[in-house]
Amino acid sequence: MRSKLKLSDNDLKCNNLSKLGNKADIISKEYKFIDLNNEIKKNLININDYIKFNDNEGSIYIILCNIKFDKKILNNLNLNKLINLNVDEIEKKFIKDYSEIYNLVIIND
Repeated sequence: MRSKLKLSDNDLKCNNLSKLGNKADIISKEYKFIDLNNEIKKNLININDYIKFNDNEGSIYIILCNIKFDKKILNNLNLNKLINLNVDEIEKKFIKDYSEIYNLVIIND
């Protein structure tokens, strides 16, 4: 969004952008996270976070108003997490059950 006027934090909330009228020229675009520069990645974390840049024509605001994610990747991450938790539990149980039988000695380097 570009504006020649100074906008308040409240003006820059996503729900209030449509109320700005002539105060700002709003352009809505979607970007993939991987395509953003590090400064934007670091500063736009939560909905309504924004970064302000100044130039000769006023201020440019980049505002995070929406987050989309790939449901397939998220489900895969959750599945991997469940598998890892189960593997850890099985390992602990195995060590507990068989350490005495086989005289397990754990040596830390």
